[in-house]
Amino acid sequence: MSFRHAMCNEAFQAYSFADTCRAIRKAGYTGIEIAPFTLAESPLEVTPAQRQEYRRVMADEGLLFAGLHWLMASPKGLHVTAPDGELRQRSWNHIRHLVDLCSDLGPHGVLVFGSPKQRCTTGGLTREQATRNYVDGLAAIAPHAAGRGVPILVEALPIGQCDVVQTLEEAAAIVREIASPGVATMFDVHNAVDETLPHAELVDSYFDLIRHVHVNELDGRHCGAGDYDFKPVFEVLRRRRYQGWISLEAFDFTPGPELLANQSLRHLERERAGFIGSAIVRSLLREGARKVVVIDNLLSGRESNLEEVRSSIDFQRADIRNFEEIAPLIAGAAVVFHEAAIPSVPRSIDDPVPSHEVNIDGTFQVLRAAQAGRAGRLVYAASSSAYGDTEVLPKVETMTPCPKSPYALQKLVGEYYSRIFASVFGVETVALRYFNVYGPRQDPSSPYSGVLSLFMKAILERKSPTIFGDGEHSRDFTYVEDVAALNLKAARAPNVSGKLYNGGNGGRITLNQAWNLLQQIEGVHIPALYGPPRAGDVRDSQADTTAAIRDLGHDPQFTFEAGMRLTLDWYRNAR
Repeated sequence: MSFRHAMCNEAFQAYSFADTCRAIRKAGYTGIEIAPFTLAESPLEVTPAQRQEYRRVMADEGLLFAGLHWLMASPKGLHVTAPDGELRQRSWNHIRHLVDLCSDLGPHGVLVFGSPKQRCTTGGLTREQATRNYVDGLAAIAPHAAGRGVPILVEALPIGQCDVVQTLEEAAAIVREIASPGVATMFDVHNAVDETLPHAELVDSYFDLIRHVHVNELDGRHCGAGDYDFKPVFEVLRRRRYQGWISLEAFDFTPGPELLANQSLRHLERERAGFIGSAIVRSLLREGARKVVVIDNLLSGRESNLEEVRSSIDFQRADIRNFEEIAPLIAGAAVVFHEAAIPSVPRSIDDPVPSHEVNIDGTFQVLRAAQAGRAGRLVYAASSSAYGDTEVLPKVETMTPCPKSPYALQKLVGEYYSRIFASVFGVETVALRYFNVYGPRQDPSSPYSGVLSLFMKAILERKSPTIFGDGEHSRDFTYVEDVAALNLKAARAPNVSGKLYNGGNGGRITLNQAWNLLQQIEGVHIPALYGPPRAGDVRDSQADTTAAIRDLGHDPQFTFEAGMRLTLDWYRNAR
């Protein structure tokens, strides 16, 4: 599934409303979220004719209306929790008028109620008294909001901004107390800076009450200006089938509105191609492929992995779990390279549901689509984790699998499905068990990233990496270009349908050796840190490549040191 992206309009204050809509749409957003003070001092000043005109402009520019925020920046002097009952009533009447404006500007809009200065404690009230005034005011206006189809969203604000509703837990408690369709809550990255739970866990816990999401960096800058990792939150939203807006709200307009709009959306949508898939794409293009279609749902990887070949491919944003989306894209393909996965042992343990859905359900749908569309051969990216721990090395394809993690089992099920579709449904399939692929473009930003990408990041930052276990566990690290070359050979080799091959180098390197090599290359001494072994990790891994050499012509070209030097150079230049 893909998200709907909107942008808050206050960054464009120097623009006309039409020019603002045009710039937001040009940047790639499909929605606009409006700060009402950019339209008029008071919502009562926006005439019915003007409301219709704003709707027309949004529609003409191809934008949907997402909602209103910055609700109480004007008129001045309002306060919804003040001890003065008349002031409170006047302030809540303002919110009522905003509900009407929101409904008039478009269907399905939301009212994001942050407004820290207009809801914090004042006039000697305690936090509890101010909060009660806030809740009572919301409860009184909730029926009107529900009747107009405009949910008022209680936005949790950090400690430094406001002392009334500071956590999503408190916001959720208010929503549950009022129990009206006119009141819900939302998640804002910047305003969740003081939350104690990981943000992905927070969103998952209160998902049923969340109707809107604001994205920004923790310091309020636009997305990509800092180092916030949006992927865990986005994975929860995808798994829970979130239907609301992902709306950019930046507080630092220094870069200029169009630049921050473009950079933010580019950053949010950077997960367009995994580094293995993009290596295969580049290999196909080098060999003269006439048409290459890339299917991705923006779940993992980076858009920049395809930057240099973007004009030469047909990129299709689709989810492999959705047969209707992918079937017409796969139909008639000469070869299908199925690289899509959530490729992580620890992630499959920490959060097994999305791994299962993508790695098993998604693989089944890809195979279904290949059969229904009479595609040619399908090359499936399997995993050496299916072997588990074995006393005998190297690992040969005839060994009995012994998966130790949900991920390993999921990839093994994909192998079995590939074999069944070959033998029962006539789809030519070849499965390649990858052995710890590394190389340029591998994302080091997640705690679930491949160990060598984390090593690269650490050595360039002159920081100690954390190695889980004693560092003497070994892997058959395989350079990504060798893996891409093997995929192309598997797509063309005769008489291999339904078969399985190891996709490794046939060597074995310990993690200590890998880190020591990087220190030698850089001429530094940075001792590693060591932590407890991770659940699901195998001790040693090494491929027997006899069958791949014999049947596919597998011929790895990169030694471990050569691959590490090339990879390190790429990371250094990409910083």
